[in-house]
Amino acid sequence: MMLAAYQTMRLINKRLAARMTTVMDAYYIASYDFSLSDAHAAYKATISPFRSLWKLVEEVDQRKPCAPLPYLVEQLTMIEQHRNQAATVSEEKIRVGSWILLLVLAAIILVSVFYVRTEALYSHFVTIGLSTALVMVLLILRDLQNMMLGGQSLLEESGQEVLEAIGKRRYYHATYLKAGISKVPSHIREYRVGSHVPGSPKHKIKVVKR
Repeated sequence: MMLAAYQTMRLINKRLAARMTTVMDAYYIASYDFSLSDAHAAYKATISPFRSLWKLVEEVDQRKPCAPLPYLVEQLTMIEQHRNQAATVSEEKIRVGSWILLLVLAAIILVSVFYVRTEALYSHFVTIGLSTALVMVLLILRDLQNMMLGGQSLLEESGQEVLEAIGKRRYYHATYLKAGISKVPSHIREYRVGSHVPGSPKHKIKVVKR
């Protein structure tokens, strides 16, 4: 939807569209400084660049007929709705007390399984299978809460492709690259890495070449 908004602006005014790429770049940098599970914090950090997108729309000369303009307004409105939804969903997490309860229950089940285990071969297979399944369930719950799959962030590639489409280098925060949450595809030869504190007004970004 962000890319569609950019393309719509190009139909309206190419000069404003060129300025829009800079604002969109700032938006994605502020967004990718946070993980997907922390969308509420990302929402606050991206308010300023998103308002700048609306200011660019306000600069469109409305004295002349402009058929694409209503579509651009609708696109930005939809983006704002999705931003709000993502911020709300990211706050719906399993609380610390619930995690403690889950871990206690898991420990009780594991102790019980090992307590009733016999020397029979099938008993060893059942014990190992139940223990592994229990650990996997807890790991899956963790990934779902953190909006991840297999330890890596979901939906990240979509925004990175938008940056490429508007002529900007991909951006990753060093924290998530180091933790393995973000991963740079092997075909990318040049990208940016931020090492500043997420949400900081001053960015410390370097270009990495492979």
